[in-house]
Amino acid sequence: MWRKLILVCAAACLAGSLAGAERGAVRALAEGSILVPEKPADGAPLLVIVEGGQRGRQVLEMLKPALLEKGIVAVAPTLPQRDPEAGKKALEPAEALVKAVESEYGLKTGKRYALSFSASGPLGYQAAFSNPGKFAGLLVIASMPPGPPSVGAELLAGGKALPVLLAHGTNDPMFGVERGRQAEKILKEAGYRVTFRVVEGADHMGMVNAHAGKYLDWVVSGPK
Repeated sequence: MWRKLILVCAAACLAGSLAGAERGAVRALAEGSILVPEKPADGAPLLVIVEGGQRGRQVLEMLKPALLEKGIVAVAPTLPQRDPEAGKKALEPAEALVKAVESEYGLKTGKRYALSFSASGPLGYQAAFSNPGKFAGLLVIASMPPGPPSVGAELLAGGKALPVLLAHGTNDPMFGVERGRQAEKILKEAGYRVTFRVVEGADHMGMVNAHAGKYLDWVVSGPK
């Protein structure tokens, strides 16, 4: 009897340790990739990373330390490569990933935010502005201003109630602070509430590596 009890306890401990090992690591699923902190709180904010092809997983890996530190759950749906309209197709695979997270980890996620980086900025605008009721905010990091053909006037008018955070590094040779100021002007003129973050000393890739924590607090605290 004691032997049986010990074996049952050992199996339960092993199952628990295996489940725990999956936390804090980026996991690949059919629809994309997920990241769940080791001790996520119920109602933890959820970040949907909107990038073309496999770039979502790459950005997720780079953001991972800051996401884990701040207790943010993240999903990165795999979207069509080189599709200028891919952002509009992000919601369905993202929802499938969220369901997998909540089911497998017994976790109820909180408010959802979309994030895009660099040249994928237009995809983030597409995903958020075509589904404004699904997101609490949009983060566009080190990217270009919204504009046609990827972000036309009709799409730009679609998500005016959605808060937007723009973040740029002062040492970014690709999409510098001036590009962010252009985006800020366009969005404010279209009626958006914009938060602009300038990160001193950050280069392009540093915006999703060492300096990510300097804007991900916006996801934790919520737009002001």
